[in-house]
Amino acid sequence: MKKITLLITLLAFTFSFSQAIPVTFDSDIISGAKVDGVVSPSSANWFSDSGLTSASVEDVTATAPSQGNAGKIISSASGQPWQNAQILLQDNYIDLTSNKVITLDVWAESPQDFLLKMEQSLNGGPNTEKGFAHGGTGWETISVDFTTPNSGQEVPNDQYRLFVLFPCYSVAAGWDNGPFESTTYVDNFSGTVGDAIANPSAPTTAAPTPAAREAADVVSFFSDAYTDITFPETPTSWSQSGFETVNIASGDDIWKFDACNFFAMADYDGVDLSSMETMHIDYWTPDTTENAKIFVKLVDTVSGLEELIDLGLSVAGSWQSVEIDLSTFTTLTDLSNVTQVLYDPTADGSIQYIDNFYFYKASASNGDAPTTAAPTPAAREAADVVSFFSDAYTDITF
Repeated sequence: MKKITLLITLLAFTFSFSQAIPVTFDSDIISGAKVDGVVSPSSANWFSDSGLTSASVEDVTATAPSQGNAGKIISSASGQPWQNAQILLQDNYIDLTSNKVITLDVWAESPQDFLLKMEQSLNGGPNTEKGFAHGGTGWETISVDFTTPNSGQEVPNDQYRLFVLFPCYSVAAGWDNGPFESTTYVDNFSGTVGDAIANPSAPTTAAPTPAAREAADVVSFFSDAYTDITFPETPTSWSQSGFETVNIASGDDIWKFDACNFFAMADYDGVDLSSMETMHIDYWTPDTTENAKIFVKLVDTVSGLEELIDLGLSVAGSWQSVEIDLSTFTTLTDLSNVTQVLYDPTADGSIQYIDNFYFYKASASNGDAPTTAAPTPAAREAADVVSFFSDAYTDITF
């Protein structure tokens, strides 16, 4: 069964000291996917889960001129019945302690049920969920009233950060009807604005664990996963940053740069990265400076050339994994003699944490076929061996 459904406007409320949760999909949305409990990219705040085909952003002005961009949900007949799309609020919780009604304007060509679930409460309150039906008559205004949640669910009395929308739910049958293919658009999620979401001041979990690699395929500057090379000057005397190695609760060592304008390390004998293909770094920062960016600079002081590497806009409060293709370098194209490495956030004086700063290449052993022969068997008398298949002996025939 295929349905084309358009969820457009979760109605905005305005109060004297608060306004509607502004999830408009016109800005500050990073799409991704959750697989086995891990969201990728880690900065995503709009992502699919449990076999949903995708959660993305699309311009819907052709069908809804006032909407601009909207969140696009494509469900899959081969996914789980409870496949879903999730929106992780970034600035404020939605408050369901008093007003427990969320209002949606929904357009659909045919009847379809949905389930809206609220998760990640501020004060430890339980998750809550409520199913709702659309009659398929075009535009309908639907109120999801959590004063009467689904059977077995508690009435919420907390603030929540995560919206979870299930497009394959049935109000009458739950998940029993199974998954189906559908396309859904959402925009302007709203409700009573709750407390500001406080970003933690330091990571409490480890950065993602790097893949296992052969020693010859990686040059590690800092990682518990590999053997690091040594920079004699770590940090340099001219760095403008505090520096310490800290151990977080998970037992992982990470570097902390306190009051960081820039951090530098140097090896004037030179580090050879010429055979590597990709740079990887994980960073975590509590800094919320608007439009702040982070750069890494690689310098060859012999040739006088350097490459400034843009890691993108800084994302606060979670580990960010960034990989850079070294073939895109335009200035320092010869990486055989890197003598200085700098970590440079534009938010001067900020706190920065990094882990898993390394360079790697694809392993030759990861090809589709072996490039060397198997070990040669020992010489044996014909009577001492029965060979099914080997160039070293006479095989029997099946």
